[in-house]
Amino acid sequence: MRRGTTLTMGVFLLYYISVYLLGGDFMKMRPEHKKKAIKLLSSVVPFSSLSPQKLEELVVSDGVELKEFSVGQQVFPCRSVSDSLAVLLSGECRTLADKTIVSVEHEGALFGAAQLYAKGGAQRRSEAATVCRVLFVSHYAVDMLIEQSSDFARSYIALLSSQVLSSEEKSQAASPDKAKKVLAGYLLSRPRNSKGEVALPQDMFKLAKQLELDKNTLFKAIEAFNAEGLIAFNGNAVCIADEEKLRSFI
Repeated sequence: MRRGTTLTMGVFLLYYISVYLLGGDFMKMRPEHKKKAIKLLSSVVPFSSLSPQKLEELVVSDGVELKEFSVGQQVFPCRSVSDSLAVLLSGECRTLADKTIVSVEHEGALFGAAQLYAKGGAQRRSEAATVCRVLFVSHYAVDMLIEQSSDFARSYIALLSSQVLSSEEKSQAASPDKAKKVLAGYLLSRPRNSKGEVALPQDMFKLAKQLELDKNTLFKAIEAFNAEGLIAFNGNAVCIADEEKLRSFI
């Protein structure tokens, strides 16, 4: 094998590892990216507490990186970026729990606020549903913002507090809307047979546990979808009768 061919294969292999295994492709921060990033961050807590000048300084600093992800690539946690906050600059991401879609994030979504200062906690995986561009703000950059700006620090604390309260409310009782959202994500993410049917597990109590739902709430969501004509039962399988409407719950 020629040296040139070997070198070309080596370069391709490195590219494959960096993009497909580590996830995403680093991008140069162009003027149009910078302009959009500043505008978007001005509406995303906790960055919205910063002045336009501080946002501009942040975006062009060494503590911020821009990456592009292809459909299906893992966006967060990102294997090729150290501990960071991530902001979805463009595109859509889907967050999964045990391969089940639990939410779809759009432009302006923030990832990693709680995990940045809580090591070892479980993290749900987010992947690109479309081509995505994501802004990563390093742990060090966030530390500097907290140290230099009391407004940023208070805003960050308020954000974490709201997440804690939200988590407590969810643990007390799962809402019907949440159950429908989680169930819709599960049904749409499961493989279908030749008839377009999704097989349901025989043990629905295990399914409720997997989806982190109260079993009664899950059964009510299934009954509601059936009554509304979104799904139809065929033995131990479910036929998705109205995929478009079902997808609207995600």
